[in-house]
Amino acid sequence: MVLRLSLVVLAMSLLPAARASAQAGETFEYTVERGDSCARIAERFYGDWRRYDVILRLNPELADGARRGSCGPYLHPGVVLRLARDPGARPGSPDARLTAVRRRVQAREPDDTTWQAASRGLGLFRGWRVNTLERATAEVTFRDESVVHMRQNTLVIIFGGEARRARRRTTRAVLERGALRSRLGDLRLDVETPSAQAELTGGSAVVAVDEEGTSRLSNFEGRPAMVRGSEGEGVTVRSGFGTEVRRGARPSAPRRLPSAPAWRVGEREFVGLANEGGTLEGGWRPVEGARLYRVEVGLGRPRGAVVAATEVPADVTRFSLQRLPPGRYWVTVSTIDERFLESRPSRPLRLRLWEVDVRAPGAGPRASEPPDPFAEPAVPNVLVGSEVIGPGSVRCGPGEGDARTLDEVGSAEVVCTRDGRAFPALPVNVVAPRIDAGPETERDALVRGREHTLEWRLESAVELPSLSIEGEGITLRSLERPATDRVVARVAVAEDAPEELQLRLVAEDVWLGIVRYRSRPE
Repeated sequence: MVLRLSLVVLAMSLLPAARASAQAGETFEYTVERGDSCARIAERFYGDWRRYDVILRLNPELADGARRGSCGPYLHPGVVLRLARDPGARPGSPDARLTAVRRRVQAREPDDTTWQAASRGLGLFRGWRVNTLERATAEVTFRDESVVHMRQNTLVIIFGGEARRARRRTTRAVLERGALRSRLGDLRLDVETPSAQAELTGGSAVVAVDEEGTSRLSNFEGRPAMVRGSEGEGVTVRSGFGTEVRRGARPSAPRRLPSAPAWRVGEREFVGLANEGGTLEGGWRPVEGARLYRVEVGLGRPRGAVVAATEVPADVTRFSLQRLPPGRYWVTVSTIDERFLESRPSRPLRLRLWEVDVRAPGAGPRASEPPDPFAEPAVPNVLVGSEVIGPGSVRCGPGEGDARTLDEVGSAEVVCTRDGRAFPALPVNVVAPRIDAGPETERDALVRGREHTLEWRLESAVELPSLSIEGEGITLRSLERPATDRVVARVAVAEDAPEELQLRLVAEDVWLGIVRYRSRPE
């Protein structure tokens, strides 16, 4: 079972009488209430009464008669002040940014009803929405450096930062259903769900809500988390423990999270063809009591942004990731137990995928393009006579020895080695074009001493490079390719040409096929 997510994240609760300014971005308006002073307002919004200097800077009319912690006589109930949303932020700086995007991710502004394609680096201001579609993932990094990983089918609404009276800044999230993975460092995240409230301090955790509204917290690392039910009853959940909360009930007693799977010893380096991608594989040892396993894959630094994820049944203990571009990858796997509490991820399995170029005879280097991740994986076709070129110190060929060209049509394996260590073999189909030169009777009419126009139709599973025609007793005058599957050649037949002519279709010095003709005297 793969959970489909719909997530609403609020990084700031809207305080009473405070209204965000959608135009200014970095300020909002606040109506002074009875009992307010500059110190009280600064404490309320910025967590420190001494930041009343920010209020004076944005509202200079208050400076006349201001004293330590208080403002002049202009401050009274009903006055509308201009306040900074974040006193330490640069003017106009966004509340969050998209720091990773995988596949189709959308975003829209608060007053806009049309979704636009979102890309990495997009600045997100108060009220913006971000939506990941099927099989898509995204990472949102807030201004305070707290990170939220959005799994597929996830909706996020961005707001800003909130300062509490305890002089700490907190990011707040409202999770309607699905799962929220946090990476906080030493920061705070408060998560509200239909059945619970969770206060997370530092480290990493997963909060999930199923279709019945039952909430689950798996606290991987960091300081203890406080989880409360809808009636306010709470439990403290230490690192390595989890709890569940049903609608209208108190949280269950914390229970230890399942163990993370251990990786089996296997290959760590793989090869793939340029523009075709490669396959990474691995396996883990089963964990007793597992209901599911969650596999997450990232590119670059370990435990960085997730580029792919899936959940598999407990009887599956291997993964195979296909059509991947070259690079350094990491993979983690987590155990999900019978109560759907999730273990902390396993240690990252670090894998590397090298790109191997198979260059057709006579063809130059091709521009490298990322493989299509949605294409059905298949054994790639390569043209007979192609040269296998490995990257850097990686040596590749059709097998043992020093050969680098694929000279025999049929199934073959590309074997690559580096520093004496072999990579898993890469299967390929070595193919040659099929040539249709017309009926046999038309090939008995070549007259010696004359020129003839020959038209061949080509059927090929791969793109063909520059071609030529050669053979004993003929001279090629011209060759044209009016279409990718046609060759029109003008040949001169010698006076002493043999009765049986063997015309070869060649690329560079590689024979791609032979067509037989008969010649006769004039």
